[in-house]
Amino acid sequence: MTMGCLLTALGVICVHILLPVQITEEPVTIPNITATKPATDFKSQTIQTNLPTLASFASAWDLRLRPVEKVVPPPPKPTTVTAPPPPPANPFTAKLTGTIIEPNHSMALFTTQTGDIQFVSLDQMIEDAKVVDIQPEQVILERNGQTLTLQIIEPTSNNQHRPTTHTRPSVYQRRRPLR
Repeated sequence: MTMGCLLTALGVICVHILLPVQITEEPVTIPNITATKPATDFKSQTIQTNLPTLASFASAWDLRLRPVEKVVPPPPKPTTVTAPPPPPANPFTAKLTGTIIEPNHSMALFTTQTGDIQFVSLDQMIEDAKVVDIQPEQVILERNGQTLTLQIIEPTSNNQHRPTTHTRPSVYQRRRPLR
């Protein structure tokens, strides 16, 4: 690239040296412009122009170059009320009967419809729900994106009493019998 520019510059210089340019002196005449006082009465002057008048364009303005389409506004969008998701088709049937609270080993006791007792710990499934949290009096489940909170069911008759909740010491804190 640089070499091409250099060769072109050398070629221009050689042509200039070999073919000299002749300059002839011709007298230049500058027209003498005299300032005139501008006219203050514009009504007395008539300006003659060959420009068409605005009225001559009226026939072109009235032409319809494209067919006129009626602009129909879009129909209004229907307002939809977002209803909460419907409850699951099958209701949760297991009953919370108790909880066992231990550090890192809490469990919930559920009574199923068949009367069986099922022990469930955190992140395990009972029916189609996942156990999220176990507290002393309630368990929080997650089912189909919804949160269920189950309370411990109290017995209905007055002669039955629910045993008090006792917390057991953790496995590492229990005393082992001496042998």
